Amino acid sequence: MRTLALEVMHAFEQFRPYLAGPVLKGTAGRYGEIDLQLFTDDCKAVELFLLNRGISYDVSDQRHYNSDQVRAVSVLKCNWSGVPINLAVYALRDERSGARSDALFPVRQQEHALEMVCVEGQIAVCDETDDGLWRGRGERTQ
Repeated sequence: MRTLALEVMHAFEQFRPYLAGPVLKGTAGRYGEIDLQLFTDDCKAVELFLLNRGISYDVSDQRHYNSDQVRAVSVLKCNWSGVPINLAVYALRDERSGARSDALFPVRQQEHALEMVCVEGQIAVCDETDDGLWRGRGERTQ
């Protein structure tokens, strides 16, 4: 499933995707869904991206809690090679906030980590430190 997640992240690279949820954590089941967080100032651009590729989708809203603020985030649900994909679309400014609390790296860095997972059964996990830098560690997956 992580191989497919990597493919989808490459396709959505212009929207700065982050992998989140069970696929990232290594707990996704056979019929699991891939959760991606996208960061763009133009939500309609994501919809146009899907439409231009003939990919049908449904839109719903999900509550996002960030500090003391609550707001709705659009989630586009579609299928990619028969696997359900959830695309949560955040504002570009949210990329540096807690919006991606369980997400890992953007695609340009995530690609390496996902390839490592697919080949070696490892995943690079990162934590943001107080100084704003990312510290990584390797964890063995199932």
